Amino acid sequence: MGILSFIHRKFRNFVNPVIQTSVLQMASVVQHIGTIFPHDAQKSTYTLPAYGAPPQQPLSSPFPVPPEVFKASYCTSDQSYLQSGVDDINMLRTLLHESGVKVGDLGRILELGVAGGRLIRHLAEEAQTQEIWGVDCWASAVLWCKEHLSPPFHFATTTVTPHLPFEDRSFGLVFAGSVWTHIDDLAEAWTLEVHRILRPGARFYFTINDRSAIAFFEGGGTEEKRARFIERIRPQNWESWLDLLRHHEGYQRFAKGKAQMVTMGRSTASHVMWDAEYLINRLGPGWRVCSITPEAYGHQTGVLLERL
Repeated sequence: MGILSFIHRKFRNFVNPVIQTSVLQMASVVQHIGTIFPHDAQKSTYTLPAYGAPPQQPLSSPFPVPPEVFKASYCTSDQSYLQSGVDDINMLRTLLHESGVKVGDLGRILELGVAGGRLIRHLAEEAQTQEIWGVDCWASAVLWCKEHLSPPFHFATTTVTPHLPFEDRSFGLVFAGSVWTHIDDLAEAWTLEVHRILRPGARFYFTINDRSAIAFFEGGGTEEKRARFIERIRPQNWESWLDLLRHHEGYQRFAKGKAQMVTMGRSTASHVMWDAEYLINRLGPGWRVCSITPEAYGHQTGVLLERL
């Protein structure tokens, strides 16, 4: 039973038609926001312009850099934003090669959690011969990608709940940078959905905050690495993050080895840390671990799995 039908049945005999209509309208908004992050959510309608001023395009990139809001809080300059994407895609290429495959051999590719296209834009060469998709529940960011990165890439708005609108066994690679850092209760369900759309022998790459990151949160690591990691998530965000950790009892338990995971905040606002082996064991059968690589994605650990 849908939420609208449920509310209508429960309230139709107790409230007058005006209030009933208001409740149903509010419920439809809640249901919409609970499914995706809608474009212009505060409005009851929106239009898309037929044309507009072209965004500024950096000389070092064939694509425009997204506006600040769609950078998803990565980096303090366009240059470091672009470089961080290059670094992360190069690391993905390296880990795939070490596992026995190349990006160009995998066929159809999906980036899960594309935001403003920080990563996918650096697969432009492969997109000439391979079908490459980017999806996100952030409708406004996906709309920007559609307008500025397509062609050669393809984009779709998807849901917060685990569902990917693709056929079974149709992809050779799914990658997700800093997505499982915000998934707690649905970690297995989302991984099962990824498993469904991957063909046997395909790869799944995702990143997590795990125990190897704790040293950096506690002030360790080289100055060069710390500076690079802090720039990736911006100095003010880094300090806010450390302040959260200092005052969070769950994190302290995790850091001391007394917990296998901790979620700080809930739902789509959660920040999640996992013990890598514990998480992989929870994901169920159907996977072979290719590699677990600390500092593969800034301070985050990269996990590469093969779909069996």
